Amino acid sequence: MQNQNVKTLESIEHTYHDQWVLVKETEWDKQGNPIKGIVIAHGTERDALVEPRIQLHEQEPNVKTYAFYAGDVVPEGMAVIL
Repeated sequence: MQNQNVKTLESIEHTYHDQWVLVKETEWDKQGNPIKGIVIAHGTERDALVEPRIQLHEQEPNVKTYAFYAGDVVPEGMAVIL
């Protein structure tokens, strides 16, 4: 693993704003949540992550991955009541 590819999740969210991102986890906080990783795939559609995730898990069966949307989940100006 090359350190230059490892980024904080905050940095990844900023770089890939409004995209789906698949990250290979490399560092976790005390609660076990990912805080750093390597971007494996990204795209505007969630489906862009499916094949790269399958391939990575075939190559590295014990790898931990994190897939997320790096954008606003609730559009600005809207409110959600739970």
